[in-house]
Amino acid sequence: MSSRDRWGGLCRGRRLVRMNALAVAALAASACWAPESGTSVSGPGSWRGEILSGEVTTVRTLDGLAWDVPYSLDLSFSLGAEEGADGPLFGALGGVAVGESRIYAVDNEAQVVRVYDLGGRYVGDIGGPGEGPGEFRYPKGVGLTADGRLLVQDNSAREIHVFDASGQFLESWRRPLITKIWDDRFLVTPEGKAFIWELQNPGEADSDDWAMTRYGQDGLEDLTIATPAFGENEDYVRWGLGWDAGAAAEPFAMIRQWAMTPDGTLVVAPADEYQLEIRPLGGAAWHIERAVDRVAVQPGEFEWAVRNIVLAARAQSPGWEWTGSTSPDTKPFVKRVYWGGSGTLWVLRELEATRVAGCATASEDLTQRLERPCWKANQVFEVFDADGRLATVVPYTGRIHQFVPPVISDDAVLMAEEDANGNAILSWYRLVPGPGDEGPARRYERLDGGSGIR
Repeated sequence: MSSRDRWGGLCRGRRLVRMNALAVAALAASACWAPESGTSVSGPGSWRGEILSGEVTTVRTLDGLAWDVPYSLDLSFSLGAEEGADGPLFGALGGVAVGESRIYAVDNEAQVVRVYDLGGRYVGDIGGPGEGPGEFRYPKGVGLTADGRLLVQDNSAREIHVFDASGQFLESWRRPLITKIWDDRFLVTPEGKAFIWELQNPGEADSDDWAMTRYGQDGLEDLTIATPAFGENEDYVRWGLGWDAGAAAEPFAMIRQWAMTPDGTLVVAPADEYQLEIRPLGGAAWHIERAVDRVAVQPGEFEWAVRNIVLAARAQSPGWEWTGSTSPDTKPFVKRVYWGGSGTLWVLRELEATRVAGCATASEDLTQRLERPCWKANQVFEVFDADGRLATVVPYTGRIHQFVPPVISDDAVLMAEEDANGNAILSWYRLVPGPGDEGPARRYERLDGGSGIR
């Protein structure tokens, strides 16, 4: 079993490791960790929290870190940052994956999969534009099976293309023509199945039922996992039609965030509280919570974010006007949520922003692109371990891609980002502990020998 297949947490009979202070908790006959509601616990590290039992068990972090110290992201290299020996510039990133010795990046503008070695050196391409075997019309999403096959989802062709480990085309799986998909939530299971985020019953006038649907060699299978809807609560602004259409979330909108692991576990973060709902496929749900204060939106911060959306919209739809909401008082608790190696959950949070000195935000000309950012976003990844405890906090200063989730292992992160000019890049970071620390992969006894990045 790989380190990414241990989701389900407290109620799947999983062995609890290095939990001396938690050993006092009663273990039910079903091997579900279910201590008395309100039990205060501490350790490992400086972590302190409480367990709330009932219909749903909740692990709440009060303070401290299970891994003792914060960690940082140390940039090893970036891809697509500039033309040269390390490969071409990216047009538009549409998904990333990491194998035993290769990095795969979908460029859906160039209609190709760029291939690099793990040192960031450009190796070559898989596929290319066209309608023949192994060619793409609009690739969007990529993943790897346990035996090294590469699956690439082609939006326009309504197919999933399958390649072997050397990049040779093997076959295509057909998708129904009636479905509508959004963003790059494309997951490949170790067994070789694929999940795609699709609108269910798109022919119905008011259909807003979205789900991750599973595909195999014979096409659509009878497994769908319901998810939060796209653009629920009308917290998105939209512009244009057809290929010129675009959309963006309103700044600091209270939108539910979610992620899904390849084994079908859904993780949902409600908009109005710091809570992660863990919903294992066929297992008992449980919650992760953290006691934190809300973060205020600074005067002028919302207006700066609106300016950037207007600029992007008018590049496609000249004359477009902002019709969204006014500034909220506070930011959502969770900006994004991702799954990582060894059963970790990575929560991206936006803290209080810093005003950049000398930037004139008062200009009413929304078509004017100011030469320097007016606000510095202070962000952190808050990492929770497989038992729901806050393990560490990792500062993050980049601009993460809105629709391409990172690939996170025990000690490395491949992040799809935007540079200062809005160009797509891929950044490879090492997760670096404090001096003398063992590192997150060894903070607990390993349950398998996997690296978490396949």
